[in-house]
Amino acid sequence: VVKMENLVIILVVYQLPQFLFAPMWIRLSRVYGKRNLWVGATLLSAVSFGALIFAGENNHLYVYGCCFMAGLGGGAGAVLPPSIQADIVDYDEYLTGERKEGAYLAVWNLVRKIAGSITAFIIGIALQLAGFEPNVEQTDVAKWTIRSLLALMPAACYLVGAVLLLQFTFNEKEHQKIRKVLDQRARDRELGSG
Repeated sequence: VVKMENLVIILVVYQLPQFLFAPMWIRLSRVYGKRNLWVGATLLSAVSFGALIFAGENNHLYVYGCCFMAGLGGGAGAVLPPSIQADIVDYDEYLTGERKEGAYLAVWNLVRKIAGSITAFIIGIALQLAGFEPNVEQTDVAKWTIRSLLALMPAACYLVGAVLLLQFTFNEKEHQKIRKVLDQRARDRELGSG
């Protein structure tokens, strides 16, 4: 179980690579493709979180290393999805002739809020069933539950995410073709209104 004095270090070690390596994800996405890179980063996060289950009581460097790698992978999740969303909005415009960024953003935010609520609910129920009591030494069952919630639950969620991402096949070449059509439509509208 994480001690409070180490929590700040863990949070910094997890968050720092998300900011520092954002430009790297953008550059790499041009080489490997957004979806492929996001799948790889998602798997990196899954393995990194899952590896936390093996952390010993005073194995701080191991925990920091896992958190750094999980944050590195998680950083792709902060950079690549908005770019993919923009491509999807273009695809929708190609099909319907309408731009609906607001609708897509609203649904995306709703899904994130629902996921956060479900996560909080699962954590609360799991801790209650494990007999968690705040501000006291925890039982072995409560400690194992906390470890599982910090390691196995995110690992499982990232694995599910990677499987779902593999089903997404819209790629950069297809987007470029659609973008050319949309740009031509915009030029035609300008010529027609001028």
